[in-house]
Amino acid sequence: MCGITGLMLTIHEHDPQTKIESVKNVFRFLLKKTQTRGPEATGVAILNKGGQIYFTKNAMSADEFVTTQQYADVMDKVSRQTIGIIGHCRLPTQGDVWFNCNNHPLMFGSTLGIHNGVITNDSALKTKFKLKLRGQCDSEVIFALYNFAREKLKFPADKALKFLKQQVKGSYACAIFSKWDPDNLILFRNWNPIYLTRTVPKNPDGFASVIFNSDVETINSMYKDYDDSLKRDAYLHLGQNAGFIIDPSLTAEEIEFGDAGERACCGLY
Repeated sequence: MCGITGLMLTIHEHDPQTKIESVKNVFRFLLKKTQTRGPEATGVAILNKGGQIYFTKNAMSADEFVTTQQYADVMDKVSRQTIGIIGHCRLPTQGDVWFNCNNHPLMFGSTLGIHNGVITNDSALKTKFKLKLRGQCDSEVIFALYNFAREKLKFPADKALKFLKQQVKGSYACAIFSKWDPDNLILFRNWNPIYLTRTVPKNPDGFASVIFNSDVETINSMYKDYDDSLKRDAYLHLGQNAGFIIDPSLTAEEIEFGDAGERACCGLY
């Protein structure tokens, strides 16, 4: 079991620095809460406008990770140009955490992603598509295949996800930043959960965002701790065998990539 979390947000050029600090504080809170699902390695990635991606990771709990210089250095990239931040807390099933290439986020070509779940046919897919993977983590094949579908097959995002669904065996809940989709966050899952909420600011330090996490209780606790600055606008439920492409306007475009009748409802509730 691992945990994934993150947010997609809108920051304007005239917004005060205190709003940026508020974004960092909320993300730090989410990451630390998520470590109950995976205390052995932690990583984060930041997406800035124009597809600029920055990330770092290490074999330690989130509590320890957020005190390190490497975490401070990457979070310094959060600015008025930032449109997304994602984080991963790992409990490994395949691939030693002491080899950092096995920890998340995982970068393959122009695609970076995080994954909660277990892929059971990663070795077969590596051979079938002649993928040159860097580590032993089964998750890497997901992002290698997405990159393959975008780069080699020239598929758009929705068709690339359908391709993944056809090829990958196992369980997954994933988030992707990609230079193929430079200003978007892509979320998709089959059996493992992704809970989302949309926020609106309650004061100048609050911010509009779509926030996701593996546990709904983490989202609920966030609202309790940041009640003075964030208001819950809506919950979103990501249905089975479905996904969202979330753009900087915080509009979620639904993607269905399962068979007819295979998925649950997907959308605001």
